[in-house]
Amino acid sequence: MPKLIVYACPVGPLAQQIERYLTQAKEQYGPNAAHAYMPHCTLTGFFEDEESSIPRYTKILGLVFNEYRDRIPIPAIQIKQLSFHADWHGLELEAGWLKQLITEFAQRSSSLTRDEDLRLKD
Repeated sequence: MPKLIVYACPVGPLAQQIERYLTQAKEQYGPNAAHAYMPHCTLTGFFEDEESSIPRYTKILGLVFNEYRDRIPIPAIQIKQLSFHADWHGLELEAGWLKQLITEFAQRSSSLTRDEDLRLKD
């Protein structure tokens, strides 16, 4: 069974700033593990399910996002701080609406072919 995960990925000015940061870090210090992944905010832990379930997950995620679209505050995400750890650099974020969205997604995403509940990330 494939391993699945749900990410929220930045777009617009934040995505551009992160891309510049990654490019400059790579030029100055060489590649690191962060360069292997797209910039993202992890919303669920990894989970396994049948490949045939993927369209259902994407449909549910799209439906839930469309329901929340008009309730997204401005700014959508508060950046609390930049953290530097030995194995990753990251922005600490706060987005209550995104937590609600992924909770709603998890509640609607029951599956007979998935062995465990979705693990939501903070």
